Amino acid sequence: MQSKLRMLIAAGVLFIGISAFFSGRAFEEHSLARQRQARDGTASSPSPKPLPEVPSYRVLTAVDILALPFGEFYEALRSAPAEAREKWAADIQAMPVGPRRTAALAAFYKLLVQFDPIWAANSACEIKDKDARELALESVASAAPGFALKDIATLFLKLPADPSDYQKYLEEVISDWVPIDPPAVAQFYDEHPEIAEQGLNRDLIRSWAAIDPGAAKDWFEAHGYAGEMSDFVMGWYLNDSRAAIAYTVEHAEELAPTAGLGDLLSALYSDSKEAAKKFIEQLPNDELRNNAFRAFEFAVQFGSAEKTGEPDRTPRAIADWVTQFPSAYWRGHLSQVLSYWNAGPPQEVLSWIEQQPVEIQDAVTAEYKLSSAQDAPKTVAAILQFMRPDLRDRLLAAMFHNSSSSAWQMIEEIKNSSLPVEQKQHVLEIAAQVEKDEAAAREERARAEDNQGSEK
Repeated sequence: MQSKLRMLIAAGVLFIGISAFFSGRAFEEHSLARQRQARDGTASSPSPKPLPEVPSYRVLTAVDILALPFGEFYEALRSAPAEAREKWAADIQAMPVGPRRTAALAAFYKLLVQFDPIWAANSACEIKDKDARELALESVASAAPGFALKDIATLFLKLPADPSDYQKYLEEVISDWVPIDPPAVAQFYDEHPEIAEQGLNRDLIRSWAAIDPGAAKDWFEAHGYAGEMSDFVMGWYLNDSRAAIAYTVEHAEELAPTAGLGDLLSALYSDSKEAAKKFIEQLPNDELRNNAFRAFEFAVQFGSAEKTGEPDRTPRAIADWVTQFPSAYWRGHLSQVLSYWNAGPPQEVLSWIEQQPVEIQDAVTAEYKLSSAQDAPKTVAAILQFMRPDLRDRLLAAMFHNSSSSAWQMIEEIKNSSLPVEQKQHVLEIAAQVEKDEAAAREERARAEDNQGSEK
């Protein structure tokens, strides 16, 4: 053991010695090189030539400053007085319309807003040409520094109430401001209640709850923003998932009219299926569980495993997970999953349906839906080829019923398809029966409403 230690120490000393030798050699070589350069420079170089005088900004055009290296371009804009900036802005606006002017205008305002944001924003607002003004405003909004966001947002409030000039630029500035300082944005809303109707507070609630759930909750409750409770829960989930889940279960009735239950279920599904299952089971009743799956159907993000790298987000994986629960929990809320799934080869989803137990098969079949009317011929061909007759006709009926808004287009696609005449006739008869049943149901509802009205 001691011999190994001595060998290691010796190796370390040798390494240090070699390193010192090469380091010293490199130092000496650099030192001699500097001495030679100084000696040669003293002997051969004449007196330094005077630097050319920098032209006045009054004779520099916008094209001149845009052609400067970035450092000089930046310094020219930073140090130039307002008179020069106004001249250059006018020069750029006077350029012929095209890619060159677009690039010049964007570069000018994106850089200028970094060190004089108010001047840049005011200048952009005053541009007469609509296309140039929109490009300048977008450049200012996208590149504005954090310290100036409040001032720029205040300025953008004065823009005409035209969506192209107002809403999107104000939203962009506020969306950049929210993650930096949510309480300041909340105070800005209080100072400018006219923007409360623009729906810009959802991101605020979510970002604020992720930092300070208590303050965020106090603020949105004081302002009566009941619709933002789901955003509060999702922000809180990022801060303290256990507390957010417990709150959601306790306030499930309040959250039911919002997307809160589905949004949280979707987040849990992505993070931990076991936690998602436990959350569903903790909800007080089947109605709330069904509500959670209804919102989950629209909140969950589908995708192929190849595109997302997440096999759990495929329609099949989601359908398998959902249908492990009693059908009372999710009945009526698989149509989005089936529609997305049908965008691929229909045989895959049809085979999956056929393999399900009878109870699940009945519930799923009732929700069968196509992704588009153009898919009708290939889907019909697959159903007629692969499915049992009893299941086949139920799927075809559901396909027309759940796509009632585009049923006429599906019928036209089938009529013009290459399906055999007998198959076309059979499918069109089913479509006609679905239309007849739906018309009868509408009449029944109308009579019921009339009766209720007369009783009142």
